Amino acid sequence: MSFHKLKDGRWIVQYRKGTIKDAPERTREYFGRGIDGEKKARERDKELDNRPWKRRTPKNSSPLFFELVNAYLESRVGIIEQSTMAYLKIKMANVILPELGQTPAIKLNPRRFDQYVAKRLKTQKTTTICHGPGGTLRKKKPITGPDGAPAYIKRSTVHRELCDIQAVLNWSVANKYLTHNPAAGYQKPKRDDEIIAPPTADETRRLLKQAPPHLLRALVISYYTGIRPGHVELLTLKWTDVDFGAGSIFIRSAKKNGPRSRSVPLHKDFADLLRKWRALDESNGAGEYIVQFRGRPVKTIISSFKTAKKNAGISRRLRPYDFRHAFATAALRAGSDLKATSELLGHSRPDTTTRIYQHVDTELKRDVIEKLPPLDW
Repeated sequence: MSFHKLKDGRWIVQYRKGTIKDAPERTREYFGRGIDGEKKARERDKELDNRPWKRRTPKNSSPLFFELVNAYLESRVGIIEQSTMAYLKIKMANVILPELGQTPAIKLNPRRFDQYVAKRLKTQKTTTICHGPGGTLRKKKPITGPDGAPAYIKRSTVHRELCDIQAVLNWSVANKYLTHNPAAGYQKPKRDDEIIAPPTADETRRLLKQAPPHLLRALVISYYTGIRPGHVELLTLKWTDVDFGAGSIFIRSAKKNGPRSRSVPLHKDFADLLRKWRALDESNGAGEYIVQFRGRPVKTIISSFKTAKKNAGISRRLRPYDFRHAFATAALRAGSDLKATSELLGHSRPDTTTRIYQHVDTELKRDVIEKLPPLDW
């Protein structure tokens, strides 16, 4: 008995006559194409477990990695956020699959990962430039650093790519598309994430002065609530989510393994602003969303933030997300309870908060030491 793949892509299990008592003349069974067909054929082959001749397909045969990726992405629909799914698809299609897509998944071992890491770390960063009539043509332009030297892919970027690859392999093992993860335990390159300081008071004033109304609302809400400034949390906020009587705002959390929703108390100054915005929207006949542009919901604030940042004369790296960091930083520096701060941020555990805001954690520890009374001796 053996299982193998036909030229037309179908997977079969083949055996001698008489193996199946109810059908003694049968010599093969068909299980369709793709990784599901292979999985079923392998399971049937194991079930019969009667091999008088050598298996035609080697034991270490496996689906190609791109087949597993397609099945994995399909299984994640509705489980992870749409924005995360879109970004993952782009990363797979443009970066990972061109390098590893045609490789049998079982051969993605530590040596192959080493080759992938080495090549990625030697890859120069690029940006897409639109040109031609109406900006319809695109070309990639190499990115250079402030000193004019080429900017290369960071170790943190490669680390995240390997995490995505490992996720696909682990999922494939759990769903029996692979017998084991060939790169289990692989030591990924250490991260070299850049720590971006939250906006200073002066930067905040300059940004808010240059921000159009919808961006101003977005940044103010991010600062006063610690909300994630994307389309899942911030940009879906409606006036019905604000309870002025209870003095709180209801936030539907992004799918980050934390609480599904959370209620954040309203700061007095923030509550006053919300009332003014609400009255303005009612007088203008605006829609139900708090962050809106000409009465319609906003899909992204990235472009408007870049413009406001440029007009404010801020050249360092700064993102809308850093206003969420400003909330956490200010809260922790003020001595707020770590667990309560973590819950307001929508983190699954307090240690997630301390890991992300290590710079604040270090300052708090220093404050503890400085408050120690001196030894009297």
